Amino acid sequence: MLLNKEVRKALDLASPKEEIVENILGGFGVAIDNPLPAGIYDWADRKVSTSSQERLELAKELLAKAGWKANEETGILEKKSGKGTITMSFSISTGDAPELQVVAGELASAWSKLGAKVDILVFETGDLNQNIIRPRNFDALLFGEVIGRNADLYPFWHSSQRTDPGLNIALYANSRADTFLNNARSAKDFEVIEENYKDFVEELQTDIPAVFLYTPNFLYVVPKKVEAINLDSLTISQDRFLGIRDWYIETDKIWKIFIN
Repeated sequence: MLLNKEVRKALDLASPKEEIVENILGGFGVAIDNPLPAGIYDWADRKVSTSSQERLELAKELLAKAGWKANEETGILEKKSGKGTITMSFSISTGDAPELQVVAGELASAWSKLGAKVDILVFETGDLNQNIIRPRNFDALLFGEVIGRNADLYPFWHSSQRTDPGLNIALYANSRADTFLNNARSAKDFEVIEENYKDFVEELQTDIPAVFLYTPNFLYVVPKKVEAINLDSLTISQDRFLGIRDWYIETDKIWKIFIN
C-alpha cells in the first residue's frame, strides 16, 4: 500500500510536524521536509503557508482523486485494483524511547483522520536494529538518523546502500538521485556540493520515499559561572566541545604592559 506515491504524499501532508515540535519537543526542534538538518542551507528549510487542517483537506482530496474511498462499515480507506482491494492499513515500527512512542502515537492519530488504520509496534533498541531495521522488516519505520558534520547523504539514500549494512532503510532507488549524491560526495567545491544536494532534494521530494519530521535541538545545562560557551549550531553532541578552549570561569585585570 505504501508503494503508492499518492498515499505517501497524503501521509506527508497530514503529518502534524509543527504540532509535534511544539507539543512533544516543547519547541526545541525544527520541522523539516527533507533529510538535510535544519539550518545547513536556507533553501532547504521548511516553508509553510497553510494550516495543518488545510493540509489535511488537501491530503483527503489527493486520495479521493486517486480512487481511495472509505469503507461504509469500518471508515477505513480502500482502493480497488486489478489485484483486488487495497486497504489503507499498516503498522509503524519504532523504538522504546518515550519521545518516539509519543510521536508515533501523534502520527497514528493524524493519519487516522485521513482514513488510515495504523498500528504501533514498539521494540527495544537492540531488537529494533537487529530484527527490524537490518532485515528491512517493517511497513513504516519511525527512527532518527545522525547525518554527521559533513552532511554526507550518500550512505542514507544511494541505491547501493539499500541492503544491510547500508543505511538506505527507505529502500530508495533513483538513478538521477544517485548521480547527484555521487557528484556531491566527490566534489571539493562547496558550491558544487550544495547545487547537487539541491537537485537531489528536488528529486527526493518528487518521489517522497519518506516523511521527514524534525531536527531536534541539543539541550545542555551548564553552570552560570562558565563563560564564552557558544552552542549555536551542533551537528553531533560531541560538537559542544569544539570551542572548549575559549571557555573560562574567572577573569582578572592585567596591566597592558604585561600583554604580549
